[in-house]
Amino acid sequence: MNSEQFLVPEANWENFVSHHTGAWSGRSAVFVPSNSHLEATPLKRKFVIDASGAKFNLDAYRLSASVILTKPLQLERESHCTASGIGMPEGQFNEPVLDQIVGVFLDAGCGLWLMPDISVNAGLIDFWFLIEPGVRLQLSVLYGAKYKLTSIGAIKETCKERSSFWRGAPLGVDLGLPCGTYSGNLTVVDSKMRLSNISGFAFDAGALIFETDRTGFVFDDDAFVIAPNLLHSIQTQVVEAMYQVSSELLLYARCRYDELGRFQDFSSGLLRRHRETALKFFSAAQTRSFVCEPELAVCR
Repeated sequence: MNSEQFLVPEANWENFVSHHTGAWSGRSAVFVPSNSHLEATPLKRKFVIDASGAKFNLDAYRLSASVILTKPLQLERESHCTASGIGMPEGQFNEPVLDQIVGVFLDAGCGLWLMPDISVNAGLIDFWFLIEPGVRLQLSVLYGAKYKLTSIGAIKETCKERSSFWRGAPLGVDLGLPCGTYSGNLTVVDSKMRLSNISGFAFDAGALIFETDRTGFVFDDDAFVIAPNLLHSIQTQVVEAMYQVSSELLLYARCRYDELGRFQDFSSGLLRRHRETALKFFSAAQTRSFVCEPELAVCR
């Protein structure tokens, strides 16, 4: 009988600091669906780990595109890395409830910061993708009062030696999603930090056309977020994020909450497109598109 495997605190910490330290520069964008407002700004951040590997510092005031820190972030492995994830010091955010967020990072560099319990009437899900060493993408979703979708954020950045990767991407936003069916294997970590795998997972982007309770967003034609318009409900909720690596490959991640608003699991993996599916994405400028309205997304 195979014994259960866990993402232990030491591995979680090492997965974070080994892939995400260094001096990073790029652009941050925040999109507010309620008024279609987009704010994009340059961003420079330095993630520093000390010689012992036990103390971490962030010199900027943005951990994600969607929320601002009240002070530079300082984490210590012994104090902040627990069996539940990498925790936050008190008073780190303007909204104290966000101090509850925890970090979960896998060995391939993919991870997320999330609220483990959204019954507190707030939610942050912030996906981190390591596209390749020195190239990073963050996609974040923020929920506020009455569990409504407040903003969608993105950060594209590189370390100095990889500074030309994004080619000065402007981080424009549209409403849409990749088109086609993708499949592959996912690595999963649940709320108890148990590790497992899903073989033959399939993602059908076109299925969102028939949904009325989630909206798809695309940044610069290659970074996608699919998010519920209301995060808290009586059923399981899924927030998905992905990056179009190539015409055939999709870097995929999802975060699921149970019907009580508690973190259920986080999954990520590289998916391959089925060759018979169309190579394009739906956008607001095309025949089938998603329009974000105050209460729901509709396809027209």
